[in-house]
Amino acid sequence: MKKNRILSFFCFSIVFFAFCCGVKTPLKLPKKKTAHITHLKAEVMDKKIKLSWICKGRVDKFKILRHQAKIKEVCAGCPLSLKEIATVKDKQWFDVDIKPGYNYWYQVCPVYKGKTGICSEQVEVVIP
Repeated sequence: MKKNRILSFFCFSIVFFAFCCGVKTPLKLPKKKTAHITHLKAEVMDKKIKLSWICKGRVDKFKILRHQAKIKEVCAGCPLSLKEIATVKDKQWFDVDIKPGYNYWYQVCPVYKGKTGICSEQVEVVIP
């Protein structure tokens, strides 16, 4: 009887120390995924420009940024001053405030709980 108890205790100890012993690493919390915009497209339709995009991550709304310049005034490498022109909840938006003879640059930024995520690449549209 004592041999069975000793043997049981010995087996239990081996199993216990094999699985419960050792150096523990700190608990790693999952990283928060920052929302980001991909595949921003701009299409000219009638007298408006349709923007559409794909968003990955949690989003409350989207900021639409735009820069416009006359075609004659556009220079390669000149800095763009993108300004927020709209805030939307959908993954598409129509810019109806366009004029012939201008270049338009757009960028879309996701917003979640008041924080701006990773914005899209800029896309350019020329209206001759």
